[in-house]
Amino acid sequence: MLVYTEHMSEHEFPDVLGYITGGTRLTINGVQIALAVRPPVVRAGGAFHAVLLAQNMLAVPVDFSGSLNLPGRDFRRQGGYFAGTKEPVQIQLRPGEVGSMLLPALSHPDTPPADHYKFGVSVTVKPLVQPRPARPDSGGTPVQPDRLSEKRQQMLDRLHSLEYSINKRLRLHDELEAAFRVVPGVERDAPPKGGWVSLWNLAEDGTLPQLLAHYGPALKEQVFPQLKRDVVFEPLCQATEARFKAAGYPLKPLEAMFIAKLLALVVHMADPGEDSFDYLGSQHFNVTGWFKSMDGAPVRLPRWFEGLVRGVAYDEQILQNVPGYIATRLYDSLLRDTIPFAFRMIQNITGEDMGTDEETRDYADKFIQLLKAENRMDFAHAYLPLVMGGVIVFDRVIAPGEVLEDTLRGMSEVLAMRDAEWSDDNDLVFLMTKELVNRSLRLFGFQI
Repeated sequence: MLVYTEHMSEHEFPDVLGYITGGTRLTINGVQIALAVRPPVVRAGGAFHAVLLAQNMLAVPVDFSGSLNLPGRDFRRQGGYFAGTKEPVQIQLRPGEVGSMLLPALSHPDTPPADHYKFGVSVTVKPLVQPRPARPDSGGTPVQPDRLSEKRQQMLDRLHSLEYSINKRLRLHDELEAAFRVVPGVERDAPPKGGWVSLWNLAEDGTLPQLLAHYGPALKEQVFPQLKRDVVFEPLCQATEARFKAAGYPLKPLEAMFIAKLLALVVHMADPGEDSFDYLGSQHFNVTGWFKSMDGAPVRLPRWFEGLVRGVAYDEQILQNVPGYIATRLYDSLLRDTIPFAFRMIQNITGEDMGTDEETRDYADKFIQLLKAENRMDFAHAYLPLVMGGVIVFDRVIAPGEVLEDTLRGMSEVLAMRDAEWSDDNDLVFLMTKELVNRSLRLFGFQI
């Protein structure tokens, strides 16, 4: 027996189906359903939909399908007045997801008007793994309309206007029945489209506490081990080289390495383990610290990590290759976290004013636009703050086979190769980078 425990209620999902139907619902194998017809009055020759609401009560994915069974005969026992899809509509309900399945149908222009036509929808529900409850029998917490987007609110309001049935057809466990009315018609409508419309899902609508509570075990067991700096470094290095090359400013291998070191360190700080960091603001990146406190304070996560959790909520296959997903789909989000952090480090070490937090966030947005544009990236933007930040943390992420002294001396050679780009506009960036390289050489006892 599946038992919904009290500790789940703190991050309970909203009862979207109950909000739409007013509480009408039937549960089959862990999925709550209700059936309606839209429009509620069908004109002869007109199109209509069977609307099957489904609310996944489980914390696991569920294969869900609905098959439309239209009236075979009218009240005079004559048939052929209705046509619809014969194939079932099949979807995979994500954990806790709520949505509406639309099954299209057409009525014949000669359909006799009547008040008591009935159709059925047979339902198949198959949890893909061992079922675990995600909602109480009540369906969840009351929906708060003011927290919904305008688009979501309009969708729910349109569905709320329908009348829902949970009557079982011929007492069959897996088939619901609903009645509809046919009135004198008009010209035949175009065939309606069917499909699935998600009304609430964790990926798009879940709060951060809901996401972390639901995916906490998966994060600890499957995600955090893949966030180690030595695991994410190479994918981030490859992505960095590719992104800058596509922007028309190919990086030298060492430049890409320093940027990847910085990015990998920011990812690693989500689960630093025994490592300690004294960089200003680094505590914000420690995601495991949030799990340890769980004190009810507002959750503030790095942008890239929130994107990762929402991505997993959308497609759990991401868990198989987290570094690859970060390096591709979340690269921009990671930059938005890393750039302000790098500016703070540079300011702390050099004493140069790097701007306010708001200014560094704005810079990050503009930098990403430059990286997406063609031939607009330049030395100053590539180096400040990413390459320079990588020079500061160069010893915290060590590439396979890397000799730190050789890396720093190689960086001096790379700067010499960039001398042709030296101008009055980027003079300070050149000088600051050279000083940071020399500082690191001195710090580790290397001869300058």
